[in-house]
Amino acid sequence: MTVLTTVPKRLAPLGNPFRERVRQTLRQRAADRGLDGILMLSPANVFYACGFHFSVNERPIGLYVRVDGEATLFVPLLELENAEPVEGVKLGVYEEFPGLVHPVVWMVCQSKAARIAIDVLDARQIAPLNTLVEQLVLEDLVAPSRFVKTAEELDLTRVAASYADMVLERLLSEGGNIIAQGGTELDLTADSTDFARAALKRDYGLAFAGTKLGVSASVHSGLRAALPHGSTSNRQPQFGETLISGIGCSLGGYHAESGVTLIVGEMKPSSAASCRRCNNAMTPPSMRSSRARAVRMSTTPRSTRSRPPISATPSATASAMAWAWKATRRPGLPPAI
Repeated sequence: MTVLTTVPKRLAPLGNPFRERVRQTLRQRAADRGLDGILMLSPANVFYACGFHFSVNERPIGLYVRVDGEATLFVPLLELENAEPVEGVKLGVYEEFPGLVHPVVWMVCQSKAARIAIDVLDARQIAPLNTLVEQLVLEDLVAPSRFVKTAEELDLTRVAASYADMVLERLLSEGGNIIAQGGTELDLTADSTDFARAALKRDYGLAFAGTKLGVSASVHSGLRAALPHGSTSNRQPQFGETLISGIGCSLGGYHAESGVTLIVGEMKPSSAASCRRCNNAMTPPSMRSSRARAVRMSTTPRSTRSRPPISATPSATASAMAWAWKATRRPGLPPAI
């Protein structure tokens, strides 16, 4: 079969106009609650509201969005150079952690807010903060915005999903031959993810340089195929076994997943019945097809046959083994980087 390929769309990381719209929504949300501003400490929320990509460590990074005025990105001195290109914010810098004053307490002092909302907070900082402000609201006011995706966010998620699907198409195309040559779950994972990762970097590596961009996967077989997120091992899948794979792909901070259940060799009637029940449970009756394709992984060495190493063929006894993984991909929230 032909491995799925993609036609790159003209995409770029979400820029400052998107982030400013997010911040303006947060300003209004804070004003409606009678607050002076919102301090974000969750890495995912900071990324969402200003686009700053950073590695999470013990030094807190915060973004304060005041109701009236420019937002402030608070960073440790070690992150200053990385934070300087961030648009639409001014920078506040603390020298070291730990210091005489906890960075979060310092951030609230710098905000000069009397009434402030904070999305996540170490319980040990509640008491000192209560001495600094009139009202401390512990609530994630960013979440309602993150849960509703815009057209720009959905574009990134759909493109990420296409590369997650590419991993599975590669597994379908090459997996049988890899197994026939003694390949293991680790070999199957490496081949399929390397293939899709190379395509992702070829198509979007330049435009998305410096952002979260990558492909990860798991492949497990036999009894461990019953585990939805099992670990990948050096075990060689055997003829007649079930093999499952789960894939995650990130593009510009947005994540999509895909997954598939395969049978190595011929599918037993009992396996076909189980797959049919699963597909019927997740597929509306109007979308079910009696001609759904069954995935069969052939482990005959390529040199002795003319068909592809993994074939997709119609089968009356295995009609439920359709492309169920197409229905499993789901958009993700910006990750907690």
